[in-house]
Amino acid sequence: MRSVELWMQDLKIPALFLRGDGGVSPRPVPGFGTFFYPDLEISEFHSRYLAVEVKFIRDSDPSGSISKALGQALIYRAAGIPLVYVILIDCRSRDRSSSDIDGVFLELAKAFSIHLVYKSPSAIMRRVGDSDQAAAQ
Repeated sequence: MRSVELWMQDLKIPALFLRGDGGVSPRPVPGFGTFFYPDLEISEFHSRYLAVEVKFIRDSDPSGSISKALGQALIYRAAGIPLVYVILIDCRSRDRSSSDIDGVFLELAKAFSIHLVYKSPSAIMRRVGDSDQAAAQ
């Protein structure tokens, strides 16, 4: 989150406001008689520019996490938020790759201009290990 704060400071737009991740809570997005809260929101006065939904996919309910992430992203887009990201972090015991993401999910995300980021722990660890090795050389 600190890197997002620094990026926003570099933009030098004083009215931009970051909400979420332990700070001020994102504003609720109404839908279906209830409220949804993105994990992260960037807004300016009453205009929302970015919503980010993060879900951890676990062995106990993988389809629930995935469907919640996509459903919330669709609600944020329907509410007029122009830039919506879904970050899926796959913590299931069997490692998967980004190629495991179903094509229907990708097409739906594309159709509604939802940006998808998918990471498995081994991919994250490989990336961290690769950069550590490069720094050591």
